Amino acid sequence: MNFPIIFISYARADGLDFAHLLYDQILGFGLLPWFDKHDLQGGNTWQADIDMAIENCIAFVLVVTPQACKSEWVAKEYRLAMGLKKTIIPLVIDSQIEIGRDISPDILDKYQVEPFLNPTNDDWARFGRQLQALRKRHDIPVDILQAQQQATSTNPSERKQAFTYLIDSTHESCELVLEQLCEHHAPSVVIEASIALAKKTNSRNMAVLPGLKQALDHNLHERDARNLLELMNNEEAAKLLVEAYRTGQDHRRKDNADSLARFTNLDVIPYLRDLWRNPVNGRYLSGLHSLMRFRDMDILPDVQDFILEQNTHIDGREQRGRVISLLRDYETSEAAQIFGEILRICSKKYSTGSFYDYLLREILHTIELKPNKAIVDMLEKIMQDEDYRVMQNIVIQLIQHIKPKLV
Repeated sequence: MNFPIIFISYARADGLDFAHLLYDQILGFGLLPWFDKHDLQGGNTWQADIDMAIENCIAFVLVVTPQACKSEWVAKEYRLAMGLKKTIIPLVIDSQIEIGRDISPDILDKYQVEPFLNPTNDDWARFGRQLQALRKRHDIPVDILQAQQQATSTNPSERKQAFTYLIDSTHESCELVLEQLCEHHAPSVVIEASIALAKKTNSRNMAVLPGLKQALDHNLHERDARNLLELMNNEEAAKLLVEAYRTGQDHRRKDNADSLARFTNLDVIPYLRDLWRNPVNGRYLSGLHSLMRFRDMDILPDVQDFILEQNTHIDGREQRGRVISLLRDYETSEAAQIFGEILRICSKKYSTGSFYDYLLREILHTIELKPNKAIVDMLEKIMQDEDYRVMQNIVIQLIQHIKPKLV
């Protein structure tokens, strides 16, 4: 018998029907169950056959019933599986069983024992995934298993060497091993395993998210974590960065906000709006810039307010000029209307050398550098409006200068 099997241990008196059901379910998972009623042949070798089946199994499924707890045969099978260090999965299928009373303490100490009464489809699916993971683990080469063990070392250099090996190896089992390490109890192992798995899969495996969040929370490998979340570029990664922004240390907030602002997925727009409109300890323009690159129309009122702020304490004129350029690049009538409203306010409040003098020149210069039809249409419309009388001559000259560029 040189193939992996799932051994079913039970007491016939009260576990036979469930054992039949379990046999069929395991077959449905694409695995090979071993069950004495199906697999024992006549003759005098039945005990040797049972022992060999346990020796070759990748999982020992113990059907826990009142009679199984009393059965010497079940106890003997269990002791053999324990001695061979097999993975033991106890399934409690009888409500009469009390986990603290009827099940051996050595099982409770080593294995997670949960009731399996009237299992639902979800219960069976979870059980199937557990067996499939064991089946994959059975195929893991020795060098990968050694790297997995080394990855949990308390020595950072040994962990680094192990994770490098798992990233570089082409064996298909490495992803499974890294997923298992992502669930380790030590935060340092979880963080390093999550980063390694993200690098190996180009951030396609969502199992890395809890570990990357820990990296940001603990300030361990946080730069790698942010880069990998940017590569992931989806809503789940955006949620994680917003949470890290809101709960993290002040000196890391800008890094997390800037990282989110580099996403290119339209699904992150609501998170960028939230970051801009509900800042913690000061606004970050990177989010506003990113929204404007997305041509987000909902943010236009915020853009107008920002451009008209006289005492903005972010980066002064340079940042305002950047926002004005991004607004021009919308090339829409809605963006042109924002320009028109700002020019109207500048015209009404204009005085030489004032803030509005500067703002008027900044906007007209930006338009001149890269005009578009929506803005020219807006300028032609306001030429005859009394609200713009201060700048009518300038607008006429500007239109004459830029209109040929649109042809």
